Amino acid sequence: MKKGIIIGSVFMSAFVAQPSTAAPSCGCTYPLDATAAQYSAFGATPFPTISGQTTMHHVIDTAGGPLTQYHAFSSSAATAVSGGQQGDITLPSSGIIAFEIEISDYLSTNPSDSYDEGITLQIRTGIDVLAAVGHQAVHPPYYAGPRTLAVLLNGATAVGSEETGTALPLSDSFRYGIYFNMDTLKMGYTINGVDKGYLAGNIPSGISKVAIAVVGTTYAPSTEVLLGELVRTSLVTDASVMNQPYPSGAMDICGNSI
Repeated sequence: MKKGIIIGSVFMSAFVAQPSTAAPSCGCTYPLDATAAQYSAFGATPFPTISGQTTMHHVIDTAGGPLTQYHAFSSSAATAVSGGQQGDITLPSSGIIAFEIEISDYLSTNPSDSYDEGITLQIRTGIDVLAAVGHQAVHPPYYAGPRTLAVLLNGATAVGSEETGTALPLSDSFRYGIYFNMDTLKMGYTINGVDKGYLAGNIPSGISKVAIAVVGTTYAPSTEVLLGELVRTSLVTDASVMNQPYPSGAMDICGNSI
């Protein structure tokens, strides 16, 4: 796959489930409306179904070949990055800005075979992954548990990058979020109602804009019993329906207080 706005990242980790209760409202929106031509230009494959801020795909048989990665991003982000900009969302000069994702349908049980299934929320600057939080189901014994969640700051290969993992109980629905403190240049994250706090590293200075992307990964053999299961994800950008705990004063991408 060519390098482009979306570069898939595989994350290893899991988490504490709560009922899925909300979908993005229409107040502060970020439609994942890139065109087929834009996906093609970035060498990316769109999710089979993208509606507004919701993506859907099914676990598919990859026949032991390369994993399949699906992508969702906005048309305005693609246009901005094509024009040499960092993204289509202007970061505040101070304060805290948050990004949230809800997975309302995931795997109903553990994988029965050796394969990966993951969903990642990426915050990108230009072609680089600035920050990401991702959930993955991996069949043991490759990892200690079948569900993991990892958080990444400054890209997988960047100098000063940081990654942390959290083991998660089995669940088919959950939420997590990322927040940037623009005063301290720190990144924090939340998992199903728990604020995990800030990572040790810093957000690079000089970043004024970002773009959001959702990435789905599936890599299953023909013997996997979960073939055909639906994975449904919603990007949550409106403060009125963001339900994760964020530091006081946090706001959505439109500047509304959460």
